[in-house]
Amino acid sequence: MSHALSELDRIESLKESEWNRQRAGVSALWRAIPGIEWVGRFLCRRGIEDAFISVETALRDDPTMGDIWDAKIFKEFLGPDGRPFWDGSSTETRLVFGLAVDGFNPYQSKTAKQKVTSTAIYLICFNIPLHLRYLPENMYLVGVIP
Repeated sequence: MSHALSELDRIESLKESEWNRQRAGVSALWRAIPGIEWVGRFLCRRGIEDAFISVETALRDDPTMGDIWDAKIFKEFLGPDGRPFWDGSSTETRLVFGLAVDGFNPYQSKTAKQKVTSTAIYLICFNIPLHLRYLPENMYLVGVIP
């Protein structure tokens, strides 16, 4: 019986050390994602929360497409509980981010003979109005493809 108990203790010790190893790996990964820090700084900027578009305003019933919020997918998007995702509590802020990709000639050449393009990938927060959404301070440069 004592052998079985010592074996159970050994297994519990192994489980705990594996749990700590995995938790440290996730924590290191979280710190390695600079975009997460940018989102935190973005949300802490003065006036940014006041600029957020209310869901009621964003999800209008106009049939014309004027913004990404007019897409059917946003209007019908469900949360894990099967209710509309946007029906969160008043203490929550539910954000929508997207990726924008833009190619440009790094040499600023005007001739059509140049075949050089670099591509920038940006993280965009769709919860702020269009006139603020694409300002450089409101976008995060995720990466550049040379």
